[in-house]
Amino acid sequence: MTEKQLLNSFRAYKTQQMKTDYNCQKGQKLIIKEKGKLHQVEIEQITRITCSEYVSTIYQSNLAENIIISKLLKDFETELSGMGFFRANRNTLINLNNMVSYEHNGKLIIVMKNHEKIIISRRRLHTFLHLVAS
Repeated sequence: MTEKQLLNSFRAYKTQQMKTDYNCQKGQKLIIKEKGKLHQVEIEQITRITCSEYVSTIYQSNLAENIIISKLLKDFETELSGMGFFRANRNTLINLNNMVSYEHNGKLIIVMKNHEKIIISRRRLHTFLHLVAS
């Protein structure tokens, strides 16, 4: 098997893993411990999670207040796998259920329901397009 075939197989496998029925988000909650507090966040209300160094911010569509927690984005990605979340770039995990459209003008930009625009990295572009096309 050539390196290109191996890479394509891996991409197909990752895309298959990410395919999901967004109904699985309904009623599901993410339990977050932050500064001695416990938060129950409805997964379908999460629009995106961003991370800067070791601090992650959870953005929700139903609240003006964001939750800031000391947890890696990689941990959220693992915890939310199979629930319709996609790693758009090195510091952003998005809920594809909250995506409205995408634009491809040299860079791929996702437009969310709340009109936020998120850039997909070149490294994740192929996986995203393959996911959306299928």
